[in-house]
Amino acid sequence: MGEIFSREAALRYAGGDEELRREFLAAYAEEGEKHCAALAKAAAARCWRDYENEAHAVKSTSKTVGAMAFSEKAKEQEMLAKNGKAAEILASWQPFLEEYRAVLQAAKAEAACL
Repeated sequence: MGEIFSREAALRYAGGDEELRREFLAAYAEEGEKHCAALAKAAAARCWRDYENEAHAVKSTSKTVGAMAFSEKAKEQEMLAKNGKAAEILASWQPFLEEYRAVLQAAKAEAACL
């Protein structure tokens, strides 16, 4: 997956405060499973508005912790839902969630090291 988190980007969101960056990472990792469950539920129910809202939240929180590349992937999911691209979502949501879970694990590990 390469470098997942941009320390520089995350510190911009944390106002240069390393401790706040650590807190953001820990909260991101903790809250992420709720987003995973909500995304899966929305995809299964084909409720694209809910899927769009969750993908938007994932996009924003990922950017806050410096997961810029993953944030872009979440934006792609958000736009698919916004544009009613059900077939594309159905083909991509599970790999997206698998990657999200890997990013969440990396966030948990990085927060523990700070």
